[in-house]
Amino acid sequence: TSTVQNPRKTYNQLGSYDITLSAVFGGGCENSVTKLVFIKVQEPVVRISNAPTGGCIPYTFVPTHNVTAVDGVASWFWDFGDGTTSNLENPTHVYPNAGSYDIRLRVVTNSGCTKEIVYPRGVRTGTPVTPDFVADKFNVCASDPVQFTNLTVGGDQWRWEFGDGTNDTARNAMHRFADTGYVNISLTAFNNRCPSTITKNAYIRVLPPIARFNYSVDCGNKLHVNFRDSSIVDPTLGNLTYTWTFGNSLGTATGRFPDFTFPGYGRYPVTLTVTNGSSCVHTYTGSVLLIDERASFAASKTELCKTEEFTLTASAAAPENIKYYQWQIGNAAPILDTVPVLRYRIADAGSYNVRLIIIDTNYCRDTVTLNNYLRVFGPEVDFVPDARGTCPNTPISFTDRTVSASPITGWRWEFGDGTSTDFTSGPFTHRYQRTGVFSVRLTVTDNRGCSSSKLISDTVIVTSPKAGFRADTIYCPGVDLRMIDTSSGRNLTYNWSFGDGTGSTIRNPLKNYPAGDRNYSVGLKVTDDFGCTDSVSKSEYIKVRSPKAAFTAADTTGICPPLEARFFLEAKDYQSFYWDFGDGSYPSSAPNPRHFYNTFDVFTAKLVAIGYGGCRDSATHRVTLSNPRSTVFTYDPLEACNAVTVNFHLKVPPYTRYALFYGDGEVRRDQDTAFSHFFRGPAFFHPSVFLTDSVGCTSYLSQYPTIRVIGAKPLFGASKKQFCDTGTVTFSNFTIYNDSISSYNWSFGDGVVSNEYAPTHQYSFPGNNVVKLLVRTESGCVDSLLDTINVYRTPVASIVIADTICINRPAQFTGRLAVADTNTVRWAWNFGNGQVSDQQ
Repeated sequence: TSTVQNPRKTYNQLGSYDITLSAVFGGGCENSVTKLVFIKVQEPVVRISNAPTGGCIPYTFVPTHNVTAVDGVASWFWDFGDGTTSNLENPTHVYPNAGSYDIRLRVVTNSGCTKEIVYPRGVRTGTPVTPDFVADKFNVCASDPVQFTNLTVGGDQWRWEFGDGTNDTARNAMHRFADTGYVNISLTAFNNRCPSTITKNAYIRVLPPIARFNYSVDCGNKLHVNFRDSSIVDPTLGNLTYTWTFGNSLGTATGRFPDFTFPGYGRYPVTLTVTNGSSCVHTYTGSVLLIDERASFAASKTELCKTEEFTLTASAAAPENIKYYQWQIGNAAPILDTVPVLRYRIADAGSYNVRLIIIDTNYCRDTVTLNNYLRVFGPEVDFVPDARGTCPNTPISFTDRTVSASPITGWRWEFGDGTSTDFTSGPFTHRYQRTGVFSVRLTVTDNRGCSSSKLISDTVIVTSPKAGFRADTIYCPGVDLRMIDTSSGRNLTYNWSFGDGTGSTIRNPLKNYPAGDRNYSVGLKVTDDFGCTDSVSKSEYIKVRSPKAAFTAADTTGICPPLEARFFLEAKDYQSFYWDFGDGSYPSSAPNPRHFYNTFDVFTAKLVAIGYGGCRDSATHRVTLSNPRSTVFTYDPLEACNAVTVNFHLKVPPYTRYALFYGDGEVRRDQDTAFSHFFRGPAFFHPSVFLTDSVGCTSYLSQYPTIRVIGAKPLFGASKKQFCDTGTVTFSNFTIYNDSISSYNWSFGDGVVSNEYAPTHQYSFPGNNVVKLLVRTESGCVDSLLDTINVYRTPVASIVIADTICINRPAQFTGRLAVADTNTVRWAWNFGNGQVSDQQ
């Protein structure tokens, strides 16, 4: 025993143990529970049900274990005797070689117990031999023995099948046949359990007769017996004769169905000899047992309690002569048995007759009946609970309705929850600690010690409802939201609280929450038909949210179809969404779709966010695919002489940058819309616009009016541009023009002019001469170019120095010109001693 709440116990002997727990509570109340055969301490039982075994190589062995362990098996170990093992529960092993092998199985249970079994020569394998045999005769009467000789070389075991349902295991068998006709003979030769079989069909012919008979006793005169022939014969083989001998020469008879009256009771031999034709005779000797048994019995007690076990014992003179005992107690159904002792219980009080019929081995009967032989006492138990159901830990009362002829001394209630209580008087109450449907048994004992019980199934229902619900926790305002009850319990009623001051008593109510993003707490209380309750509250369970459509987009402007626009979902509080790209294409449900726009237009891309419950919100973004030819590009003037300043106005499609090529090698990229540009001419200029959109796509626009700068650009060269004193200069005319020249006018700077195309001029005096070429075109455009021809005077130099100088002292030299010259004069001194200077 132990007084610890959770004890440990070590069992040192095998067996089954009942466990009783008694609890005493603070107020002195006590209760106990007993669990029968709760602990089982048993050794594991290990067997291999299909060993020993064997066969021909290669032999596949699939062992079948029969292991019983109360705590389960943790590990398996098989040793197949040929050096191989396995840890599987159900292994398969192939023996490739002939031999005899010990089989071993060892198991370890979950609690560490080990058990092992070994089958010596558990598997035997061999190679097949060639069986053969011969009989000493082939046509025989059934009464004649046949000798079979085994001609097999090798083998260690044998099995003969004689075709008449019999067999033999001798090496050389002798056999008398129990049936007639042509029979098949089989011999199976085993070589170390490897079988080989030979069958010789219709090998032996067995001739009739085979004498047999049975009999029946006349139960009205148990010494008179009727005999019935059941021999195996063949009338086609000749005349049939039957000779009967009864007892030791008590009498004889002929014919198939004689009868005979014996002189007294006892066992008598009876012989039947049958002749079938001229060759075969068969004799069979049986026995007849004649008996005269009388029925009688006694009870272990004749006054007893209801359901108390008692025995009835038949007292025949020779029990071995009784085949059946048939008992009937009161009006109960008869009980047929083969043993003389009957163990019995009677459920109801009262007086009972007992009848015994014995049936002997000749199927003759004898009957005895004892009226009011048994008297049974005990109360008739009945009770009802005061309520059909209750809640856990709530008392429930029971009313006893037992009827008893004797005073009741005790009531034992088994409440179906594992507890029982003994009472000596009422009231009878009980508290159930858990839910369920409980069957209650009441056992009542009277002052005679007789007890009766009644079990009422499903007497008490103890309920504890469990409140529960679910709903879509994010939902739209203004839309009916279904609350779904998941409570469990009997015939529940409901009380909902929706967190906004409203509620409902419907099982699965609809609730419409007002607009505005807000969280609501929801509660549910359920009550079953026994008044038991439960509640659940979910804080901020319902989140009322309107969907909020939002997205960003990229690459939504361009000038080159197809334009691949990208969209990025940023919506919140939505259940689903779809995109309408505004171009008539099929909507998309991708979160970050890409879409191609193929025509020039302005499109409105829309995102529709659908909230939980179906409410909607949308957001839009403009997608512009502009035709580059919608560019507005104007300028003036378009024509001028020699050079011109042109005023430009340029408006390109939205989100597009331009590069304006003026046609004179200069490019403008400052994205101004109004500006001017100076064209130096004459030339024809072709402005063009190179557009680049936001995704890098380009377009080149060039079909614009030509800017015509007409006239001539004077250009000339001189054969020399500086010389001394006098010289002749030849002028080359390189004038550029795009209009016919009407005249060239040269002015050489020394007062001389010329209208030749490329004149030659003689300069006779030093001086700086500005040469001018003026060109006039047929359209009246005039332009000129100036250049300078420098004619230098030859310098006349003199040296100024002191008349006398000292050695090793610096001497000052000065250069002078006879005629001053405003042009740059370069000086070069050589002092005759290797020193030079470039100063004046």
